[in-house]
Amino acid sequence: MVNAKPAVPRPRGRAVEEAILKATLQILTEDGYAALTIDRVAATARASKTTIYRRWATKEHLVLAVFAELPIADPVAGPSLEADLITLFRQFTKIMENSPLRGVLPNLTAECINNPELSAALIQVNEQRRAPIRQVLKHAITRGELPADADIELAIDVIQGAISIRLYFLLDRLSEEWIQGLVRLLLRGIGQRRGTGKTKR
Repeated sequence: MVNAKPAVPRPRGRAVEEAILKATLQILTEDGYAALTIDRVAATARASKTTIYRRWATKEHLVLAVFAELPIADPVAGPSLEADLITLFRQFTKIMENSPLRGVLPNLTAECINNPELSAALIQVNEQRRAPIRQVLKHAITRGELPADADIELAIDVIQGAISIRLYFLLDRLSEEWIQGLVRLLLRGIGQRRGTGKTKR
């Protein structure tokens, strides 16, 4: 008779949360969102489904929790908007460069087309990522570097679009030269007053 393997003790408290989130990220990375189920997370994390549901009502909430573990860039009020944006993008580069979520995001985005619950969850994630950029741009308006009617939300769309294409489709890093080039391009664009075509001096 073969002896059964000794039972592995289940983690408790914060340890169980970390195990569940680690299992969620592992499944997302290896097999994608379609393969993510509470049953599988529970088995991988060696936690009960009751424990998971007590903390996260749906697997969309689990995805949110995984992204919440990722640091958010810290906006600074430096000597100029150019310096502030460069500092912000350097932080973002450091955060994303070695994150396993870099490979997960494109798949999750594709899933959003037919999954409104996941889409709503990722909108929350995205808003958290937009907030530091918004703060830097608003500060620039306050100190007179940008016109009061600068389209901040459109500028953020352009920033996120450029970064996403670079990271997720071209599979390239955000080099210092690329960051500085993007910032210079942005400053020329958002420094214009709406409807005049004239750049504020």
